[in-house]
Amino acid sequence: MKRIRIVLTLVLSFLITVANAQDSGQLAASAYAQANYDDAAQLYDMAASLASDGAVKTQYYNMAKKSRECKSLTSRAASLYSSGDYEGARSVYSRIVSLNPSDKTAKSRLNSIDSRLAKQKAAQKQEKAYADALKSILYNSGAMDVSALEAFIKKYPKDSRVELIRKMVAHLGSQTRTVSAEEVEYYVAAGKEFFTVSNTEVASYLFNCAALYADPDALYYKALIFAKDSKEYKTLLAMAAEAGHKEAKTLVEDIRYDRTAAQRYYDSLKNYQNDLESALFVLINQESYYIPSLDPLSYILSQLPSDIEQLADVDDGLLYYLGSSAKIKDRERCKNMIIAAAVKGNADAIEEYAFKYDKGMYKDALYLFAYAAGVESSGNKMTGAYSHFDQEEVRIYVDMLCGRDITSDDAFDLFLSAWYRSTLDAHETLYVAALMSDSDYTFKEFKTFWKYRKHLIFDEDFVAGLKSDLTRRSSESKYYAKVLKILSKAKVQKDFYAENTARYLAGILSLEDLHRTRSMSKTYIIE
Repeated sequence: MKRIRIVLTLVLSFLITVANAQDSGQLAASAYAQANYDDAAQLYDMAASLASDGAVKTQYYNMAKKSRECKSLTSRAASLYSSGDYEGARSVYSRIVSLNPSDKTAKSRLNSIDSRLAKQKAAQKQEKAYADALKSILYNSGAMDVSALEAFIKKYPKDSRVELIRKMVAHLGSQTRTVSAEEVEYYVAAGKEFFTVSNTEVASYLFNCAALYADPDALYYKALIFAKDSKEYKTLLAMAAEAGHKEAKTLVEDIRYDRTAAQRYYDSLKNYQNDLESALFVLINQESYYIPSLDPLSYILSQLPSDIEQLADVDDGLLYYLGSSAKIKDRERCKNMIIAAAVKGNADAIEEYAFKYDKGMYKDALYLFAYAAGVESSGNKMTGAYSHFDQEEVRIYVDMLCGRDITSDDAFDLFLSAWYRSTLDAHETLYVAALMSDSDYTFKEFKTFWKYRKHLIFDEDFVAGLKSDLTRRSSESKYYAKVLKILSKAKVQKDFYAENTARYLAGILSLEDLHRTRSMSKTYIIE
């Protein structure tokens, strides 16, 4: 090309002196045919200036104009081609060929563009097939239909994503596949693919899988699924930010949240599978993590014994929370937890046991324990004979069951409730009747009570213990001596005083041992 330009330049110089219109036109035509549009334009201009015939002169001027148009089109087409706008470049090169069918460069570029566009169209078709395959998968709690993904693999075996898709098929199509820490990167990558095609249900499922291992990317991308004004978005984004995720840090700049709580959330999520305290925190706040597949309970239960005696070393608040939360489906294990907590004086557990597990005639007495410790709801649950007790009478009754000495006045108050309303059982009523204050009225009341109860059989050990107590007190009042004389006629039998939960607890607890559960309140990142 350079040699041709040199020759043409020499020719042009020669023509200035000796040229004629015909020679210039022939040289111009040759340059045009070789797509040397700049030289062609100059030669056509010269030929036009040398031509004597008006029609020929016009013809040469038109060709000079066409040459300049082709030059401009060639420059534009090259720019479009280099920028990747093949459709635009094709249109311009087609125009060039229509103006100059001899332009080999334009024809070559058209062939190249057609090849590139064909490949591009095939790639677009492949991308659409891939997107359609991802969109077709529906999320459910079991295995998903992955036939569309399998069909894609079969049709496009050389696609760079085939390995990822194979993992999708293996995971999504199995009901037994378990989540492992080693596959976290896969879960996130696969989730992104589904997220890109707006299949947010499957994307959310995959992000959940990765989030189980506190993966910051999983938390970040799952946050993006939710509306920006939602607690889900803000909470997940805050956790990702506290985990160090750069994009999340940028997005949370406009969000008000508790950084300490967010850090606690993330740290607990990171450690809940090997740390009891972290697992408990996650369990209490499970609903606020927005990760449905979180299962801190499995680890917690793996760390707790099932035997009641062994549970004695476990915090009673934790036992009560687990036993009463309905999170554990094993009713017997829940019962053991509640019993273990109750034995440690947990009034809330005592109430729970009475409400759910004690079916005996003395279950209302258990409510009194809880009521005495300040569990006010128990008072509302009492429907039996004890329901009319006021707070002071409850404390006296609990004192009595716990083996603490009660005053004669206290005994009299309880007797009035017992005798006229049949609140207490026969043994308990006998006890308070025997300890009443010394007066003609109280002794008369005792004799009336005994008249209607003397036919009953009482427990031998109980009566012996009561006689011992009265003997100790007899020096204080003749009343006790008279009661002792009557009791000497009582019908007794060994092991006749039936055991019940209320008396069992009373045997190992004092009123001071009773306490309510320490608060296990939820913590919120976003208020």
